[in-house]
Amino acid sequence: MVPGPKVFDFLKRRLALRRRVEIRAQALIDRHGNEAWSLVYSKSRDHSLNDEDRRFYYLVRDRIERKLGIPPRVDTATRYLERD
Repeated sequence: MVPGPKVFDFLKRRLALRRRVEIRAQALIDRHGNEAWSLVYSKSRDHSLNDEDRRFYYLVRDRIERKLGIPPRVDTATRYLERD
């Protein structure tokens, strides 16, 4: 069975989302440095945003964590305590 065009549309949307996440994460890191994580963490938990926006910021948060070498779901105070 040959996959239909909708399968490829899904893959295109997924790739576009991945690119948007990468661009946003890098822009936040360039602009705010290590504080980018704190900013995007609060955005990803903001219940006034719709689910799609919160998911986007959650993905951005995950990408920032990887770029900065932050273990996932560790708050700022814990990160600073573990450095010493």
